[in-house]
Amino acid sequence: MPRSNDASDINLSWLFGSLLTLSLSTLFFLSITSLRGQNISNPERGYAQTVLQSMDPGSKGQTKINITLPPSEPICLVNSLPPTVHDLPSKRSREELIAAMENIGQQMVRDPSLTLVVSGPDIVGSHYLFVRTYTLSGTESQIDIEEKLCIIWDPNPPVLANIPPDCTRSCGADLPDWPQVQGIDLEWDHVVVIPSSNVIELACGEKVKRSWTAIDGCGNISEASQIINLTSQMPILTVPEDTIIHCSEGIPAPDYIMVEGCSKINVGLKEIVSPGIDCNYFLTRVWTAKDACGQVVRDTQVIQVIDTIPPDIIPIGPMIANVKSGDEIVVDGDINSALLKEEDLEIRDQCCTPECIISNQLITQKLPDGTGGTCTKWKCTATVSDLCGNTTEYHYFILHLNTDTP
Repeated sequence: MPRSNDASDINLSWLFGSLLTLSLSTLFFLSITSLRGQNISNPERGYAQTVLQSMDPGSKGQTKINITLPPSEPICLVNSLPPTVHDLPSKRSREELIAAMENIGQQMVRDPSLTLVVSGPDIVGSHYLFVRTYTLSGTESQIDIEEKLCIIWDPNPPVLANIPPDCTRSCGADLPDWPQVQGIDLEWDHVVVIPSSNVIELACGEKVKRSWTAIDGCGNISEASQIINLTSQMPILTVPEDTIIHCSEGIPAPDYIMVEGCSKINVGLKEIVSPGIDCNYFLTRVWTAKDACGQVVRDTQVIQVIDTIPPDIIPIGPMIANVKSGDEIVVDGDINSALLKEEDLEIRDQCCTPECIISNQLITQKLPDGTGGTCTKWKCTATVSDLCGNTTEYHYFILHLNTDTP
């Protein structure tokens, strides 16, 4: 509430009355005067009035009534110049006053005249007190309606006390505790202080802005702030460990973990493949992280690609489709259909195209006893090697019978 230099100088009930806004159609109070008359009260209607016989000899028995309105709620003025009558709220119209009188049961004459007199201000500290007197006059009666108004002149905003100075902290460090900031005002005992905080991202580092807003009873505002500068730290870059994979496996996607140091960071990746072959080489990945403050950090992962699995040989020719390596088959007649050819084989390798070498070798030739014919034995071999030196061999034997006479 507003402050006063001397509590006895201000009648608080006169200044403020009820905090509720009351219209003219509600409560009215009796204003006691020194004129002779009779008191008339109406508790059911909630008002009282005095009906007075005018002392003016020329009034011919005119009835005079004084009514005092409840005090209005004070209003504020924050201009640089003190209040005058021009700063008062709008005056009440004649129609509004007549309607209000009739609403409380006060009989009015037709078309009364209205005059308005404003007195004041009486100045008590920052309170400027005015009195408006409305006079409704007819030939038989006169009603004086008194309205008391208060303007609080408060051109000065509150002052914020205990604002801490700006400071600097490392990124990630604990921020200072919030201080107990107070709002001080010469006119008001209580000032509302509202704290707030926001982070300001910079190219290099960050700022935390703490703000306080003080508001007094007249709506005057003061603002203050503290800046906490957060200095950028060296980025922390973590990449996967070096690894060895088989050439048949997929190359893992590049991945990394970056811990920022209160600064924007750009991360670049460069991949270097060492000279080699498809199934045996080194892939080196180099990550480079650079923040907006110019700090650079690098880390590397090496992926070795190897091939330790030999090729597969699958016989598919009609003579050998079911012949396992090392088996022997017997051929009677033309031997050419039984000799091994590359198209009789399906060769598979998981990483590259292997090389296949075919060999059909005559092992023995002899004369069987009592027949007069020849019998020969052949070894048919396929040797398949990949680029990493992994080798697979497939072979079978042919016992060729020839009943022809030599």
